[in-house]
Amino acid sequence: MEKKTTVLITGASGLIGTALTRKLLNAGYRVKHLGRKRKEIPEVSSYVWNIEKATIESEAFDGVEYIVHLAGANVGEGRWTAQRKDEILTSRVGSTLLLNNWLEENQHTVKKIIAASAIGFYGTKQRISPYTEEDLPGKDFMAQVCVAWETSVMKGPKNIQKLIYRLGVVLSSEGGAYPKLVQPIKLLAASPIGSGKQFLSWVHIEDVCRAMIWGIEQPTMEGIFNLTAPNPVTNAALMQALAKAYQKPYIPFGPPPFALKMLLGEQADMVLEGVAVNSEKLLKHGFEFRYSRIEDALENLKQKI
Repeated sequence: MEKKTTVLITGASGLIGTALTRKLLNAGYRVKHLGRKRKEIPEVSSYVWNIEKATIESEAFDGVEYIVHLAGANVGEGRWTAQRKDEILTSRVGSTLLLNNWLEENQHTVKKIIAASAIGFYGTKQRISPYTEEDLPGKDFMAQVCVAWETSVMKGPKNIQKLIYRLGVVLSSEGGAYPKLVQPIKLLAASPIGSGKQFLSWVHIEDVCRAMIWGIEQPTMEGIFNLTAPNPVTNAALMQALAKAYQKPYIPFGPPPFALKMLLGEQADMVLEGVAVNSEKLLKHGFEFRYSRIEDALENLKQKI
């Protein structure tokens, strides 16, 4: 493939942006980055914006046809103080509004924005049937963030397609939740967190990147889609699968919920609660997951960590 199509990635220094950049370059795309700091990366042009001052380097958009919008403060870093919550929200909504304003006020070649949201949209209330894109949002903090996040994307210029992926927990050997889960298991044993009955709607980093590129290559693909593997698992089932993958014992009880709440505060809900999410809509549109079973995903990941 000739290097003709140019993709601009915001928040490219994160876990997904780093992996996606490699995938795009290998597939023959031109790649640009837009972030708070300029970074020297081979084959990538880097540009700077300042969300607080509402400034942006216009050259970032030269020749760009697709924007993959990943910008946002890491929800897993730091305790959720009032200040941190504000940063989590404004980093997402503020960056999107800055992007929208530039696109409204300037000539450009952008056809589509592909944005990341999260299954946190649905809240943490478990139920028998998995959540679908038609369900209403939850009421907790992350649900409120996701609603504001998605609304700001959809308010963008009418002549640009918008594709939003509600991501499940992204499993990668290079960062995020997976290395943190694996470290104590490799040393000792696996055990459930809390009751172990909470669901984990997960997705392999490979499938996240493939879905982003698939969204670029499917001209009619727009709207909101759950991006989670077709088979969510309970926390206990995940830990049993990890124990088997790393040939370690499985202990059917773990740290009590109150201990995690004391340690993590409100963030404890991210590991103590979880919901099953349905990805049928994405499958019906023709996307095929490379990793649909947790056992296959773990077999791939354990070779890299």
